[in-house]
Amino acid sequence: MGQEETKLSSQEVWALFGGTDRMFKETGERVARTSKEVGSLSVRWGQFVEGLIAPGAVAMFQEREIKMDSGFQRVKSHKNGDSMEIDIPWVDDEYAVLIEVKSTLDVRDVQKHIERMKAFKRFFPEYSDKKILGAVTGITTEGGGGQIRVP
Repeated sequence: MGQEETKLSSQEVWALFGGTDRMFKETGERVARTSKEVGSLSVRWGQFVEGLIAPGAVAMFQEREIKMDSGFQRVKSHKNGDSMEIDIPWVDDEYAVLIEVKSTLDVRDVQKHIERMKAFKRFFPEYSDKKILGAVTGITTEGGGGQIRVP
């Protein structure tokens, strides 16, 4: 192979870079689309899990004579730059039951929910007269055997 065959003109070099640049751009667009689709799937999975949990949770609390008159999914509140989301809040005349749903539940999730329960009335003052109960549930659990101390 002679040297003439391997030489590229500056135009040919720029054409190669242009093709590479286009390929990177297309790859980036594909990654962005895939990320958006995965995010959407994650939200739908969370809603699906919450939909599975809600009826059983209602029945469980009703067996304990907590009526659970009104329920919602994914209730959010914002106060002074902070925010709170409750996956499944249910209320009756006496109680506000705050249910946290995870596809994989671990001890940290329980600890976070305890903190969320403490802050609930600040974010949702319309329920300030209610006794707060909490529940956490998940499809699977991690770190079995962890102990949780409730203050």
